[in-house]
Amino acid sequence: MIGRIGLWLALTRLWLSTFLHQLATTRRDDRGDSPVSTAVIVVGLVLIAGIVVAIIREKAIDTANNICTNADPTTCK
Repeated sequence: MIGRIGLWLALTRLWLSTFLHQLATTRRDDRGDSPVSTAVIVVGLVLIAGIVVAIIREKAIDTANNICTNADPTTCK
């Protein structure tokens, strides 16, 4: 048990020191992409997700409407 905790602590310390070193050496003037291109990508993904949800909803409604409720299942589709 102590071995696992020691290993976990050592890996955490290694990750934290690497992260802090990278944070200290990163250029401050590098701001990344424009917020406009990010917003366009997000809007596109939201539209795709909405279309997928609408298609799945229609299929679920169609399947639910075709459930046989008769006592004799041979009369169903």
